[in-house]
This record gives sequence, structure tokens and C-alpha cells, in this order.
Amino acid sequence: MKRLIAIMAILSMLILLCACADQPDEGKETDAQTTADTLTEEETTSPYYITDDLPVNLDFDGRVINVASSDRSWWIDEVTVPELNGEIINDAVYNRNLSVEARLNIKINNIKIPYANSNSSTVDAVRIAVTTGTNDYDIAFVNAYQSLYHSINGIYHNLYDFDYVDLTKAYWAEGVNRAVEFRGAQYAATGSIALSTMRFAFVTIFNKKLFDDHGLTYLYDPVNAHKWTLDYQYELARDFYSDLNGNNREDPGDLYGLITNEYISSDPYWVACEVPILGRDADGYYKYVLDAGKLSDVVDKLLSLFNATGTHVIVHQTADAEQDVMRKMFAEGRGTMVTLRLMEVENADMRTMESPYGIVPMPKFTEQQERYHTLMHDQFTVVSVTATVPYEDYEVMGAFLEAMASESHRTVIPAYYETALKYKYAHDPESWDMLDIVVQNITTDAGIVYTSALSNIHHNLRTIMGSGTNTVASRFKTMAKVMDKMVDTLNKDLEKLAEG
Repeated sequence: MKRLIAIMAILSMLILLCACADQPDEGKETDAQTTADTLTEEETTSPYYITDDLPVNLDFDGRVINVASSDRSWWIDEVTVPELNGEIINDAVYNRNLSVEARLNIKINNIKIPYANSNSSTVDAVRIAVTTGTNDYDIAFVNAYQSLYHSINGIYHNLYDFDYVDLTKAYWAEGVNRAVEFRGAQYAATGSIALSTMRFAFVTIFNKKLFDDHGLTYLYDPVNAHKWTLDYQYELARDFYSDLNGNNREDPGDLYGLITNEYISSDPYWVACEVPILGRDADGYYKYVLDAGKLSDVVDKLLSLFNATGTHVIVHQTADAEQDVMRKMFAEGRGTMVTLRLMEVENADMRTMESPYGIVPMPKFTEQQERYHTLMHDQFTVVSVTATVPYEDYEVMGAFLEAMASESHRTVIPAYYETALKYKYAHDPESWDMLDIVVQNITTDAGIVYTSALSNIHHNLRTIMGSGTNTVASRFKTMAKVMDKMVDTLNKDLEKLAEG
């Protein structure tokens, strides 16, 4: 029963408060209802079996849905894959699309935009198409921080205008909804429809053999005891160093207690240590709420951790290439712990790693902090309907998004999370329990996903960690007034957009 409750909580995806699926109106027949009797009892009683409320027998006469997405790794298989190949995730995505196409009588045309070392390449293609008035794309699958920034310029429709899109359903991420909904308007959403919502979650991974060799308790125990904190990690990492290559200097060939990065690996601490950037006022407008004193205390602990002898900090590289370096070092047994995004465990070097590893959430700020929090890196995918879609196509576009989201929840998410992630990539049942904690507590901050409209405010932590000096006080002393003005501009822009 405890396990079932945990799974049920996870299925809300990225939320702090679980979303409850609305029940269909009495007498309203849905496709899911009419096909339920063809499913096994195990399928219909599964916590993943959440139905949508789309009308029965929708038929869009072979309508082609043009979907823009990125061809970059980790996004490339979110919308379509070329064929069945026997891989669990690949085949789940392929079969999901067949099901949605058959159900609605549509055809998915996935236009994969070349990454070209630019996180904005996909949204730029969409933006140009909308600006020039072409109908190249109907639906956009774009990374969150780029998509939401450009949404301010009116390149997407308000999802609340699509009758078939029900953002209260558990397959849509309520935590993201709460972060980006603005006074009755929302231009992007995510959830089970996008695998990156899980893949881009930050975690701590530890080498169980190295823990055994040094008589250390696996991190599962301190997590469960609510003692897994920055101080705890510092005590483990600070003196955990060995000059493996014997050259009398610290370099990537040595053994470290922690492998990390001063750039994107700094991001998760905003939410892990409960330092929000944006909040809401009583009327639902955004407001700047960053507590510079709290952030300074967090930075003091982070600098102690990052500057410890046993910590190896890998400098940021183009296209986040340092993440590959970090993962490879860890997979080769040269790191006791590493901060990575969950997607890294899908790589071959992690799957063939000689030493078993464990997965736990990011550490808390202090033991007094009530819960663990997981940040999705700001490049997780959100979905939108482009502004060039005419009103007469609202029905098919809404039905497509809702069917894709609900079918993903029933098929792709269990294939990824319960089968691939837990049984193929994670090494023990304890890590499965830790993954439940990670996923149940996935969240984001409006200040992070709207960072491009706020002078990239969350990048300040990256800069501070790269400098090795706590400059929070001086850096943020005059920032409050500037941020207040920027947030006011953001509010006005979003309100103007919502009013049409």
C-alpha cells in the first residue's frame, strides 16, 4: 500500500501538491471509457491509467499536425522516433504516436530543428514563422526558458482557449502550471507529454564500491533520516582525495569525493535550499522575493563544499560538454559523488560502469528544512500552440495535445520510469525509493523559467560559484530595485498579452 501511494504521488509529475484528475460528466462518453472493457484489469487499475475526457469518435480526416522540436540529444525522441528498435523508451514513444494518430485520424509531422549549438534554434524557427505569418508549425516543443521568454511577444495561443486541453489532469504538471499561469492565461505547459521533465531533474549519484571501501554509510540512510544536507556532503567530500596518477597535482586523473561544475550544477541549489526568486502577491502578480541573506548563507556552505580538497570542479564548456566529462570521470571510478541530471544514467558508460552506484536527491540546506526539492534544469520541454493556428483548428490542436499527454502518461512514463529508469539504469531497490523522493518533489521557479526577462538573475549564482568568493551582499545590494522594475515590466507585458 505504501508503494502504491508513492507511485500515485509521482504521477502528478513535477508538483508540490498532487493534482487530482477531474471526473467526466455523467453520461458523457469518452474514447477511454469505451475502450476500457478491452483492457486487462491490471491495466485499468494501474495508477498510470488516467483517462482524458475527449469525446468519442473524434475524426480529423487525416489532418497533418506540424510539430517543431529540437534534434538535440535528450529531446530528439520526445515527439517521434523513426521505427521500432526493441528499446523500451523508443518503442513506447513509437506506439504512443500510432495510438494517437489512429484515435484522432491525424498524422504527426515532426519537424526537428537542427540544434547548431544554440538553445534558441527551435524557438527562433517558430518565432520567425509566426512573425512572417507562415503556417510552418502548429505545435512547438521548446525548452522552457527560451519558450516562456518569447511567449511574451505573442508567438503562442493561450492554452485556456482550447476546450479539449484540461490542465487540471494529473498528466499535466501542476507545479509548472502554478509557476507560469498568469491571471487566466497560460502559453506553455508540460508533464507526461515530455520525457525531459524527468530527464532534466538534478540528482546526486554516489559510487557504492568507494563507499564500501572507505566504510561509509550509503546515502540512503541520511536521506531517510533527513540528515542529508550540504554540511553532510561537505564532511564526506572535503578530504576524500587520492593522487591516483602520482603526478603530485590535482587533475582529472585523480580520485575525488565530489565531482561538480560551477555553472549549471549550481542551479539546483536554488530550489534544493529553498531560495525562491519570484513569488505571487494576493492578486496573482509576480513579485521579487529573493532573500539575499538566506542566499548568502547557502553560498557560504556551497563555497566550502566546492573549494574542499576532495571536490573537483569542472569548468563550463560549450553546449554543456562538461556534463559528459563529469559523467565519464564518475563512471571510470574517479568520483565518490557527482551532481548530474538524471538523464546521464541512460548513457552507455553509466550502464556498463563496473562499480554499482546509488541515486539520491540533492542535499537540503539544513536538517531543519522540512523536505527535499528537485529542480528541473531550465531546458526541460514545454508545449505550446503557435499563434498562426486559426480558430477553426483549435479543436484538432487541443485534442492532439490532450491525447498525447494522456497516452504518454499511460504508456511512455511507466516505460521510462518504472521499467527503464528503475530496472535498467538504477542498481537497487533503495535507489528506486530515492527516485520516488526525487520525482515527487520536482519543481521549478518562475524566476528561473522567466530568467531571460530578468537579466538572467539565476546566473548570478553561477558567477559567484565560478569566482570562488561570496559576493552575494554586494551583488544583490542594489539588485532589489532593479528586479522590482523588471518584474513589474514582466507583469505588464503578460497582462497586456492576456487581454489580447
